[in-house]
Amino acid sequence: MAYMEIFTFSFMWLTLVSCSPVRGRLVMESYDALEAKAQKTVYGSEIEVHALNSSNRVERVIPSQLAPRSNESLRTKIPSSINIYAPEDDSDRIEHWAVYQSGTGTSKAYYGAKATLVVYGFPNLEVGQISSAGIWVANGADGPRNQLNVIQAGWQVFPELYGDSNTHFFTSWTADGYNSTGCYNLQCNGFVLTNTSGLAPGVLLRPVTTPGGTQYEISIRIFKDPTTGNWWLQYGHGDNLTPVGYWPKSLFTSLADEATRVDFGGEVSFQKKNGVSPPMGSGYFPTDHSKTAYIKDTAYVDKDGNYFIPKNPASYADNPYCYKLAGYDPLRFAYGGPGGCNNN
Repeated sequence: MAYMEIFTFSFMWLTLVSCSPVRGRLVMESYDALEAKAQKTVYGSEIEVHALNSSNRVERVIPSQLAPRSNESLRTKIPSSINIYAPEDDSDRIEHWAVYQSGTGTSKAYYGAKATLVVYGFPNLEVGQISSAGIWVANGADGPRNQLNVIQAGWQVFPELYGDSNTHFFTSWTADGYNSTGCYNLQCNGFVLTNTSGLAPGVLLRPVTTPGGTQYEISIRIFKDPTTGNWWLQYGHGDNLTPVGYWPKSLFTSLADEATRVDFGGEVSFQKKNGVSPPMGSGYFPTDHSKTAYIKDTAYVDKDGNYFIPKNPASYADNPYCYKLAGYDPLRFAYGGPGGCNNN
């Protein structure tokens, strides 16, 4: 499929999986997308997503409208995981992370990763603030910055990008350390959308978890196709995953072969001038199980497409006064914090 460029967006709501004991069904409607090459409209189609909720009923969600946006600065200044992933010249922003990291180096090879993330919302974030969680797959993290290749997927709240303070499914990528390549979602040629039912990077996620309430989750898998070398993205709930699209092998240099770094966790970003760091995860420190954000069922993908469990990954929480990590368990670990840090 040719590269795809989306010129207008009408974001839909994605129904998330809830952790209540009764299985129900939720239905979502797709968003209207113009494909640059094919001019194909996917508006009006429906995707049925299984969710665990106590109501055991079918709900229909309505697309949320978003005006076309053009923000070139976002294409080359993508806040990302730990400091080596952050744009080198992004001196007007401060970032904080709470992530578990695999090792780096040529002796370690990864061909993907998967995880399930509980999804929260922060309806009162301001322009300039970003809060996100997800998976980072990278190569070149221990070399020159212009050789850094990164793929990222997860959920985020980013008012400047989406025009709202809702929670969105998102992706990003770079092939040169955020210098001149890469973007969020479908802002540029790169990620190839193959899903024709409306599931795409940038869609609005509903409902979201509230601290102490029902917990809603999404599952994400990124893996390298052994035949084509392309990096595929799947989205769903648990093992019920649907292909979204792929990043072509030709986009990358070091990631064209393999990844040498995988991270799981949370990240925030805010403006250095008069800025205050936003909440991460659930907005609570990872101490109260009913209120904390978590990532569970983490695994790497090997060359043969098999899962293997991360062993003793390194923890990185650069500002424990505002954000923390709980002890690592591949079945489930907690992270997050209230934020409120000022210019540090």
